[in-house]
Amino acid sequence: GDQVVIVDEHTGRTMPGRRWSEGLHQSIEAKEGVRIQAESQTLASTTFQNYFRLYDKLAGMTGTADTEADAFLAKAKDTDLSDTALKIKKDIAKAQATA
Repeated sequence: GDQVVIVDEHTGRTMPGRRWSEGLHQSIEAKEGVRIQAESQTLASTTFQNYFRLYDKLAGMTGTADTEADAFLAKAKDTDLSDTALKIKKDIAKAQATA
């Protein structure tokens, strides 16, 4: 059904599941005429930095990768990567031999 969804002011992305606190979200739901949901309660919080410290290894992808994919692939078509691929394979083999 209809619901109030926050849009990030910097990226323009919707943030489903996120709600404003202190009754603000409920007042906007009332103003927009949608079903008013109960206010959630924060039981604990942490920073991203402390959360990521729980893991030994991290991986990720930039948010702009998808928007730049076409430009990257167009440039990659015109680039000879055969020497680079061979060097990467040699580096991997060397790393595995010393591990």
